[in-house]
Amino acid sequence: MRRVWVRELAGWVGALAVAMITVAQVASSARADLLFRDGDSLVVAMFARSVLSGAPLDWAMSSVLFLPESAVFAGLDAVLPVDVNGLLTIDAVINMLALYGALRLVSGRRRDDTAPVSWALLGLAVFGILAMTDVSGSRDALELASLLLTTTYYCSTVIAVVLSVGLVRRVIDRDEGGTGSLVALGATAAVSTLSNPLFAAWATVPIALLLAVMLIRSPRRTRTATMLVVLVLGTAMGFLGRIPLRAWIANTGAGYAQPELWPESAGYYGSLLLDRTATPAGIIGALIVLALIASAIARTARAGDPGTRFVATVAWVTPVLVAIGAIALGTHAARYLQPLVFAPVLAVVAAPRAWR
Repeated sequence: MRRVWVRELAGWVGALAVAMITVAQVASSARADLLFRDGDSLVVAMFARSVLSGAPLDWAMSSVLFLPESAVFAGLDAVLPVDVNGLLTIDAVINMLALYGALRLVSGRRRDDTAPVSWALLGLAVFGILAMTDVSGSRDALELASLLLTTTYYCSTVIAVVLSVGLVRRVIDRDEGGTGSLVALGATAAVSTLSNPLFAAWATVPIALLLAVMLIRSPRRTRTATMLVVLVLGTAMGFLGRIPLRAWIANTGAGYAQPELWPESAGYYGSLLLDRTATPAGIIGALIVLALIASAIARTARAGDPGTRFVATVAWVTPVLVAIGAIALGTHAARYLQPLVFAPVLAVVAAPRAWR
């Protein structure tokens, strides 16, 4: 037992080192404009300080409410005597640590033939490298990994998606039980959808689709059906929870869907991809993502257990579905495509076998 805790603690220490290196490197590039000086990046900071001031609130958000992000920032602001830039930097490190925790959950329980801590740390390092290949100051660039380091570009949604994958895997891997994971899955879906409806597109749709396929093929149909129902009901509860808050929601998000503009959307994202691959750092980032997707497809084909197959399949199905959906809806915002960089990283932790 002592060795287990030492190993887990070492993983968190390593994750902290990776997080600090990643944040320092990104903050030393032109991407610092997005982290500290972009107008959107300061929305959560302004809202949190408005709440802490005790003054009457007169806020209206877009379709995203930033509930977890605001809670974290307000908590840091209440206890730490640092300026806004310092708080944003600490928040960025916390986001990376939260991603490590989610990846650790996805990597599964430790067994004699596995090394989940090492693989989760490797997954975080790969994501950190992707973030460090983001070197422009534009919010519209196809530089998606570094968006996790901000407070306003859906960091909590990214973490919630990975967390949901991990919770589903934990239920799949268990011979019996899994009630706690099911409750956590429903709560994660509800809170995440309440804060950001994009959770439904990034997590509920691809995970529900895979669970539906498993429902047809798996001998454990009751457990699979239960996970599917919990995920869908949690998402539905999140949408219902937004109704009482509609006075704070200035944009429902329905106007973002313009299917008739899909050719323009395809051209827009295509031009962003060309810009991304016009620099050496962008080429490296693109090659890493392609390698991860290829690895995920290979792991899906040769997976020896349902949990590994599920995680590996999510790693490549989610980017495909999100890219197709973004174009089909005629969207024009790079931030909607973040699953293209964080979902493939799941291939690293799909089969965390120990090296002999």
